[in-house]
Amino acid sequence: MLKQKKITSEEDIELLKSHIENSSKGTKTFRYFEKRDFSVLQKHKITFLYFNNDECVGYGHLDTEEDNVWLGVIVFDGHNGMGYGKYIVKSLTNCYDGDILLSVDKDNSIALKIYKSLSFKIIKETEKLYIMKKSKKIKALVTGINGQDGSYLAELLINKNYEVWGTVKRNSVSETQSSRIENLRDNGLINLEYADLTDMASLISILSKVQPDEVYNLAAQSHVRVSFDQPIYTANVTGVGTLNLLEAVRMVSPHSKIYQASSSEMFGNTIDEDGYQRETTPMNPVSPYGCAKVFSYNICRNYRNAYGMKIWNGILFNHESPRRGTNFVTNKVVKAAVRISLGLQEKLHIGNLDASRDWGHAKDYVVAMWLMLQSEKPNDYVCATGVSHTVRDLCEYTFSKLGLDYKDYIVIDKKHFRPEELENLKGDSSKLKNDLGWVQEYTFETMLDEMINYWLKYYGK
Repeated sequence: MLKQKKITSEEDIELLKSHIENSSKGTKTFRYFEKRDFSVLQKHKITFLYFNNDECVGYGHLDTEEDNVWLGVIVFDGHNGMGYGKYIVKSLTNCYDGDILLSVDKDNSIALKIYKSLSFKIIKETEKLYIMKKSKKIKALVTGINGQDGSYLAELLINKNYEVWGTVKRNSVSETQSSRIENLRDNGLINLEYADLTDMASLISILSKVQPDEVYNLAAQSHVRVSFDQPIYTANVTGVGTLNLLEAVRMVSPHSKIYQASSSEMFGNTIDEDGYQRETTPMNPVSPYGCAKVFSYNICRNYRNAYGMKIWNGILFNHESPRRGTNFVTNKVVKAAVRISLGLQEKLHIGNLDASRDWGHAKDYVVAMWLMLQSEKPNDYVCATGVSHTVRDLCEYTFSKLGLDYKDYIVIDKKHFRPEELENLKGDSSKLKNDLGWVQEYTFETMLDEMINYWLKYYGK
C-alpha cells in the first residue's frame, strides 16, 4: 500500500487551492476540504469530484445502491487525470471516517493500477466504468498496550489494517515502559497517549479524541500475589478502573464495542463435577485480584443489560510467552533455568509446586479477544486450552530441556505462597470454539520451547 499524505500544513492547503480555485465550482468544493468538514459534502449531496486531465471541472451525485454511505467518488477522463485526483483520494482516506468509492474509466489502466495498490477493490462493473471501494480503517483503543497481551494484540490489529491507539501509564523509567512495543512505536504503527484507569478525565480525553470502534481493556494490576500486598490499589485499578472506563465510553463514545479482560482467577477453587471451569461455573475468588475481576465482570454485564452497551467478557485462563513479566512463575522458571544452565545463577526460589494451571500462549488468546468483538451479540466466553499442568511439571519440563534435574536447583520459599491458595484451574472453551471458531495453535510444550529459546538467544547461546 502506498504511503498516504495527510493535509497537515498551510503548504498542503495552498497546493490543494492552486489546483482547483480557478474552477467555477472548485472554489466551493475546496472550502469543504480546507475545513476538513466532509459532513458538509454529505449534506449537499456532493459525492464525487469530476476531473479532466488534473483539472477539477465539477462535482455531483452518483446514484448507487448504498444510499446510507457517503461516497467520496472521483471520476476521471483521460490517462493524465491522476495527479491531483490521487492526492485527494489519499487525503480522503486519512481525513474522512467513512467508505470511499471511486468511479474509474475502464480505459484508465493507470488509475486502476494505482487504486488497487491503495487497497481499493472492484465491487461493480458497468459498460464504461469500474466502481471501486475502500472501507474505512477500524480504530481500536487498547488500554495497557505495553503489556504482554497488549503488544501481541497491537501486532494482530495492525496486520488487519486497523488504526491502533494505546494508553500507557506514566512511570519514571520510560525505557522499560514501552520495551514490548518499541518497534511498533518507532515505525509509527501505533499512537500512544498517557492515561490511567483511575483517572477518568484522561479516559474521557482519549476516547473523545479517538472515537474508537473497538476498545480492549487490558490495563490492570495483574499480579495475583502482589494483590495481597496492595489490595486497595488492586481494587481501584482492576475493579473501579473498569467502571471508570465504562462510564467514559457511555458518555463520549457510546458506539464503541468493548472487550473486558476477565480472568480464570474469578472462579477460585470452584470446579464443575467434570473437572472443568466454564461460563456457568460459580465464581468464588480467593485473592483481591480475583475479587476485583469479578466486580469488573459483573459491572460489564450490568452495563450491557442496563444501557445496551456492546461489551464482551473474555474469561482468559493463564497465558504466557517470552514477553511475560519475569515475576510471573512461567517466565521466572524459564529464565532462571537458562541462567542456571549457563552458570549465571545457582538456585531458583519458588512457592507452591503443586498448584495446577491451564497455560496457553498469549498469541492464541489475543486472537480470541479480536474474534469476540467481531461477533454480533455481546456475550461472555472462556478461553483456555483444556489441559492443566502443575508448577512441578513446568519446572521438570524446562530444566530437562536444558539437560538438568530441577530437584537439584529448586528452593521452596514460603514467601512465594499465597495467603489463600488457588489449587487448580482448567477451562472449557467449547462455547468459544463453537460460536466463534477459535483455534489454539500452541501447546504447553511448544510455548515453553519458544520461551526457552528466547532466553538462550538473549544470553547469547
